[in-house]
Amino acid sequence: MRIFQKLAADIGIKRCYVIGSKILSGNDEQFISDHLKGFEILGFIDYNSEIATADRLGPNVYEFATQAISSIMKIKKDLNK
Repeated sequence: MRIFQKLAADIGIKRCYVIGSKILSGNDEQFISDHLKGFEILGFIDYNSEIATADRLGPNVYEFATQAISSIMKIKKDLNK
């Protein structure tokens, strides 16, 4: 068991999930999958410069980064199953 799984269990968290973010290619997804075996991977969010811009400028990220929001909503839907 990895240290963060143990720490999570120590404070009563029963399940840990992985969401890969700032993904640039399928190689990034494969790296995460290969190195986090035993974790449920909920999904991946591609790198999106629009999110960084929204963070710096302050506009609502939902209006700025529709592709990322689509990925996030799919992950949310899968999590609620």
